[in-house]
Amino acid sequence: MPAVSQLRIATSVDAHAATPRPEHAGIVNGATVTQAEYDERWSFIVAIVAPGRKSQFDGQQCGGSLIDDQHVVTAAHCVAPRSGVLVNPRSIGVVANQRVLDRASAGSGEQRVRAVADVFLHPEFGANDQDGLHFDIAVLRLAEPVANAKTIALVQPGDAAAWGNGAGAVNGFLAGWGNT
Repeated sequence: MPAVSQLRIATSVDAHAATPRPEHAGIVNGATVTQAEYDERWSFIVAIVAPGRKSQFDGQQCGGSLIDDQHVVTAAHCVAPRSGVLVNPRSIGVVANQRVLDRASAGSGEQRVRAVADVFLHPEFGANDQDGLHFDIAVLRLAEPVANAKTIALVQPGDAAAWGNGAGAVNGFLAGWGNT
């Protein structure tokens, strides 16, 4: 049976919980998203892949959120693994409209890998040896728009009250692909 990676969602994520050690990192107590749930609620999530790999499953390295038909927000460490060293945009691909990644790259939706034209890092992004990553955000501009894109809006400054005004205790969702 071929390896398959399906989009999984965990609810009630505590943003102030202890960061898991890498050997324990993953979506804990997550649930596989059905195709109907994906289509209705989660299709803004894209896979960041290495386009030269033999499949989307083998090349998937990070996730991102489609914020308009041509821009993806992701973690800066996904596209600049060392402070100040930017990955060549041609070495990054984006798979949109795909709930399942598999070794046959047949998946559950679009099969193509979209090219990335530009990568924009937060100007203050950098690894800090003492306390992790700061300003860990990047925007990818796709070489061409995603047709009929379902996107997610960015949080605006006026939305702070809905997110606990920085005091924590607000539950959220965490999504990512996991092996099944």
